[in-house]
Amino acid sequence: MSNKRRIVIILVIVICIFLIKKIIDTPVLAGSFYGTYAYEGYTVSILEDCDDFYIMNQISDVYMKGKYEKKSENVYYLSGNSFQGQQITLKNREFHFIFEEEEMTFKKISNSAFLIEGVDELVERYQQEKKV
Repeated sequence: MSNKRRIVIILVIVICIFLIKKIIDTPVLAGSFYGTYAYEGYTVSILEDCDDFYIMNQISDVYMKGKYEKKSENVYYLSGNSFQGQQITLKNREFHFIFEEEEMTFKKISNSAFLIEGVDELVERYQQEKKV
């Protein structure tokens, strides 16, 4: 076998191994509603053990907490003090949400809900600032 052919075969094998490892290491996102979703600096964290969720944007200093209620398969109603209650439909691990007259498409990024320390205090402060 020629050296060029041997090098090409080794290169193809290395690329295949790299691709297989990348596929195996990538976590599979479940189709369940629970987890963390993202849209342009905003995150929505849906908690599994209760009916709470958080909407956060650390750059814009937005911290909101709400409740969700399952209406039917992949259909949920989101309500909270800082935004208008609305029904959303989870489809292909994403949903549309309207906040401050902007329609946002949140895409699932994790099966776990990510929260920052002290988020409930930040939610309380945000609500007080919105009242002023």
